[in-house]
Amino acid sequence: MKAARKLGRILSAIVLKLSLVGFAVAFALLAVIGTPEPLKTSLGQSGVYSAAVDSVIEASAEETDQSLPLDEPAIQQAARDAFNPWLLEQSAHRMIDGLYAWLEGDTDEIEFTIDLSDAKALFIERVADYAEQRVNNLRPCTQAEAFQLAQQDSIDPFELDCRPPVVISQYRDDIIRELEQSEDFLDDPVITAESLADQEGATTNEPWQEAPAAFQRLQWMPLATGLFAFAAAVFLIALHANRRSGLRQVSMIIFSTGVLVLISALVLDYLIRHNIAQGMLFDMQDTVLQGALVSTSVALYGYFSRAFILISAIYLMSGAISLGIFWLLRKPKNTPDTSQPPRQPNSASHGKKPTKNTR
Repeated sequence: MKAARKLGRILSAIVLKLSLVGFAVAFALLAVIGTPEPLKTSLGQSGVYSAAVDSVIEASAEETDQSLPLDEPAIQQAARDAFNPWLLEQSAHRMIDGLYAWLEGDTDEIEFTIDLSDAKALFIERVADYAEQRVNNLRPCTQAEAFQLAQQDSIDPFELDCRPPVVISQYRDDIIRELEQSEDFLDDPVITAESLADQEGATTNEPWQEAPAAFQRLQWMPLATGLFAFAAAVFLIALHANRRSGLRQVSMIIFSTGVLVLISALVLDYLIRHNIAQGMLFDMQDTVLQGALVSTSVALYGYFSRAFILISAIYLMSGAISLGIFWLLRKPKNTPDTSQPPRQPNSASHGKKPTKNTR
């Protein structure tokens, strides 16, 4: 019987410690991905949207087969004005909200709609204005140059060296019509989850069909591990012959788990921040965008780290307070028992013989 109780105490102690660690990990993970707000806040504060706009513009300017001279500052500024960081942020928020609605089981598929019609129209308007202004500022063409231009089927206003003797607004209208009908430039300005399907025709959530179930299980993990820890603590106390010793062991387990979680948090903090700072997570040519993504990762990990350290502090405080109470209420050693009246000395115990009455 004693061996069974001892084995039960060992198993209960192991379950209690594992449950406490599991609760800390689940709580910290939910602090990062439990709601969309940490991701939205981290992205917004990192400057990733501004960096993404500049990165796309610079990458597009390096392409040789382009209909617009994206290497010209005026065209780049038009793109920045139309597809500004605020627009990207609002679009990203819609995508994130659609993702979490799917993860939480509110929708069967990822659903979001991003309408870039106004941004496309603004960009086309700015480019057309620049084309008209550029042609208007050129020198007049000579008769030979004008005759040569008249023989061409189409004229690119961005490549003209002189101003032809035609209505300048014609070039503006040509640019607007060309960009509106272009299949390479936002042929469909309304972006949905279905339009982001991969080449095989699978929707964006098909490769991750088990993600909602896993996410919802994670949401229940703090409650489940908390109940396991409570049940293990109750069993551990009940298996002790003295409840006081059982409570003391539970307190020691909570305190030691707090130490373990705190050390783990500090080690993880060093390793993860060091790897992120060294650029090991992102190896990109665009250093500005890489820096923004690094800032986003650091901010997201900050949510995890703070939650992990918070739980360790709670464990340490709870265990220390409990152990302190037990130490204050401990029974002093070698204390005489005053519950029984003092015994009268017996004359026989001193070796004295009773006197005999000779009378």
